[in-house]
Amino acid sequence: AFRIRKNANRDWKGKPKQILEMALSKKFEGVTSPQIILELEGKLRNKFKYPQDETKKYVELVLSQFTIVEPASKVSAVPDDPTDNKIIEAAIEANAEYVVTGDNHLLKLGKYRNSKILKPSQFLLVKKIATALASEQSLAKEWLSKQDNEAWKDL
Repeated sequence: AFRIRKNANRDWKGKPKQILEMALSKKFEGVTSPQIILELEGKLRNKFKYPQDETKKYVELVLSQFTIVEPASKVSAVPDDPTDNKIIEAAIEANAEYVVTGDNHLLKLGKYRNSKILKPSQFLLVKKIATALASEQSLAKEWLSKQDNEAWKDL
């Protein structure tokens, strides 16, 4: 689920920027909901004082590149901050494997149903490991396909 961090600024940097770029390049499916989009728009305009045109640009980018889900049910998963429930609701609706966040209320959950809740650094490590394993598996398959069947018959 996509959500702006509380300490965001106009020049996205570091791990959150890497994750956003990965989502935009379709290395994984980014998911959000209308409720999260409304929060994003409000935070950009009111908290971070983005001009209207910049706010519109970011919102349109997310709307055009992320899958929008409409959660079918409400949950009370985050008692310390009920406004964070919208993140969990979107994750449930999307059957998301991961929720990536810097929000301590969500991180404290660790997992909710099928979704692991990770910090950006944890998510990047998971993706790096998965990419390395997939690459290794692909190389092994390629090598095996090139081997002469005769070489394997005595094994």
